[in-house]
Amino acid sequence: FKHSGQNPYEYDYEAFQKYCIGRHPRLPELIQMYGNPYEPEKMKEEKKISESGPKKSRMISVNLSAFSGPALGKPPVKKKFSDNTLIVNLKPVLSKMFSVPQDTILLRLKTDPHQPFYDMTEDLKDFLYYGVKDDCEIWVGDAQEV
Repeated sequence: FKHSGQNPYEYDYEAFQKYCIGRHPRLPELIQMYGNPYEPEKMKEEKKISESGPKKSRMISVNLSAFSGPALGKPPVKKKFSDNTLIVNLKPVLSKMFSVPQDTILLRLKTDPHQPFYDMTEDLKDFLYYGVKDDCEIWVGDAQEV
């Protein structure tokens, strides 16, 4: 690149987003939070500006509904959880609430009414990983009944 005069960081940003959006549900949010990995100079400048301490966890209100099991057809339940709640810690609570066996429970997240459901299958990930926001819908059911 030195001798050709080309910029090594030139790329199609739209194509990059389309490629990555299916691989990680929070790509736009992460780029906004940490910067674009293909623009290191800009990231260094922004990092100098925003040197702050660790973020505090906050409470997120979610709507819980059943898509199978004995709670099917009941109105949604609104609950508050910390934004760093792990899925592995959430499953026992929801298992008791919705009378679904814990080993076969399936959680499906809908962050936006226009987006499809996203299965929350990674037990050691938290709400921040999945991009759970206030008033998101989490549907609970038995994976064997799907």
